[in-house]
Amino acid sequence: MIKRRIYSSYIVWMVFNMISFAGMAYAADEKAGIDAEALYLNNCSICHGDRGDGNTRAQSGMRPPPRNFTTVEAAVELTRERMIDSVTNGRKGTAMMAHKDRMSAEQISAVVDYIRQNFMRTPDESSVAKNQHGKDLYTRNCAVCHGDKGNTAIWARSGLNPPPRDFTSEEAKRILTYDRMINSVTNGRPGTGMMSFTKKLNEEDIQAVVTYIREEFMHVDKENKPLPSVHADMAGLPTGPYQSQTLLPRDSAHAGITPERALQRAQQRDPHANLAQRTNPHAGPHEGRMPAIAPQPMAVIDADMSLPFPNGLKGDPVKGREFFMSNCFTCHGVTGQGDGPRAYFNTPRPRNFTSETSRRILNRVRLFTGISNGKVGTVMPAWSKVLTDQQIANIAEFVFQAFVKPEDYPEISGVEAVTKDAAKKKDL
Repeated sequence: MIKRRIYSSYIVWMVFNMISFAGMAYAADEKAGIDAEALYLNNCSICHGDRGDGNTRAQSGMRPPPRNFTTVEAAVELTRERMIDSVTNGRKGTAMMAHKDRMSAEQISAVVDYIRQNFMRTPDESSVAKNQHGKDLYTRNCAVCHGDKGNTAIWARSGLNPPPRDFTSEEAKRILTYDRMINSVTNGRPGTGMMSFTKKLNEEDIQAVVTYIREEFMHVDKENKPLPSVHADMAGLPTGPYQSQTLLPRDSAHAGITPERALQRAQQRDPHANLAQRTNPHAGPHEGRMPAIAPQPMAVIDADMSLPFPNGLKGDPVKGREFFMSNCFTCHGVTGQGDGPRAYFNTPRPRNFTSETSRRILNRVRLFTGISNGKVGTVMPAWSKVLTDQQIANIAEFVFQAFVKPEDYPEISGVEAVTKDAAKKKDL
C-alpha cells in the first residue's frame, strides 16, 4: 500500500514537471522570435544611446532630455510595470512617444527586460540615500551652470568663458580625478566661473556631490574605474537577450499621433524659445541675465539641383513618403515645415524643408548626406546606422520632390491629400 502511494506520488510529480517544462518551452518559443537588442537599437537608441545612458545628440536638444537608464535614480524610480506603460503609451510632457502601434505587447516586454538587464543596476538603501543627498546638492548648487544632466547648461556654453565643464565628455573622464574635483569644489578654479563652496558646503557635502557627479555623469568610481553597467542578477529577468531579426523599416505612425493630428499643432508656440536666457549665479553686482545673441547673417550659395545621388542610386519617392510619414514627420511635420509633434521638445528646432534657404541649398546629394550622417549639435540622428543607402535615397527623393522642389513634381505632392483629408475630418 505504501509502495503504491509512493508510486502514485511519483507519477503526479512527473506529470507536474512535464506540464511545467511544456509551459517553459512554449514561453521560450514565443520569445525566441523576438530580438530585443535589435528592437532597442532600432527604436530607442537614437534618444537613449547604445549604452542606455542617454548620451546622444538628443540629450541637449530635448527638454526634458531622454532618460539615463544607468543611474541609481532610474533603478529606484523605474519599475518594470512603469516602463512597459511608458513604452506602450508614451510619457506626457516629454518627447517619449507611444510605441503600441509599432510593437506588440510581447515585443514591448522584451525590450523593457533588455533595458533592465543590460543597463539598470540594483542599488542598496545606503547608496540610494547618498545618491539622493548628492543629487540635491548638485541641483541646488551646480546644475545652473553644469546642466541638469552634467553636460553644461545651454546659456553657460556661450555665456561663460571658458564654459563650465561637461562631465559627460571623454576628456572629463580622462583628466578629472576624484582629488582634483574635491579641490575644485572646495577652492574654486581661478580664471573660470567656478567659485569656492567652502562657505556653503561642509566636507561631507563636497564629497557627496563629487561622488554623485562621478557616478551619475562620468560613470567612474574614485579610482577612475568604470562603474559596472550590466546587472544580470536582477530578480525576474531573463539571463540573456532574445534572438531573431531586426525590424526595419518602421511601418506605422509614431505614438498614435497621426499626420492629421500633427497638422493641428503646426502653429503652436515654442515653449523653449527663451532657454538660452538663464541667470548666472556667479555674476557680479552689475550683471544680470545673459543677453540674447543676435544671429549672424550667413551667405547662402545656391546648390546644383541637377546633381544625382551618389553611387548611381535612384530614389523611390513613394517608398520614401511611406517611411517619412511613419517616422520623420514627428519632428519635421507632415508638410516638411519642422513643426511635427516632437519638434517642440527639440533645441534647435528641426529643419524646415520649405524655407527659402532650404530650397536653395538642399539638393539630392546634401539631403542624402544629411540623412545618412545626421547633424552634430541637433537631435537629427545618423540614419545610416539602421537604414540601407537605397532606403535613405528613397527618403531624400521624397523630401526633394515634395518639399524642396514641389513645383517640379506636382504628382508626388501626396502631402496635399493628407492635408485635405485632415481638413475634411476637422469640418466633420
